[in-house]
Amino acid sequence: MRCEAKTHQGTPCPRPALAGDRICASHAGRCGARPGNRNGLRHGLYSRYLTPEEKLDLVAARAVEGVDEEIAVTRLMIVRALRQPDAPPEAYARLVEALCRQLRMRRQLSGQGLNSLTEAIGTLIDEIATELGMAP
Repeated sequence: MRCEAKTHQGTPCPRPALAGDRICASHAGRCGARPGNRNGLRHGLYSRYLTPEEKLDLVAARAVEGVDEEIAVTRLMIVRALRQPDAPPEAYARLVEALCRQLRMRRQLSGQGLNSLTEAIGTLIDEIATELGMAP
């Protein structure tokens, strides 16, 4: 039995219907990526909103798995928020809080001490200042 659904062009679907059903797998919504497929990351939901520089930064962030990847993406979002003059301060504050939580989590997971956290925050501030052209 053939699928009873219509294609986007309005023609009858040429695929066979699923066993015991009147439509094919495509029209039943059963087609798509397999679990764990990461191909969509390249053409993901947010990619059209990223600048070419941010896309490169995101590629570099994806090279690291775990908390470090999240930290890299959060840093990118902080820099982006600072570049937008009309961004609400609450958005920036939420991002900084998220970054602090991520840094704390990374420190707890790795067993690093307080000095490493201080160095990480200092490095972050230096990077942001450099991005904004405020570095000495």
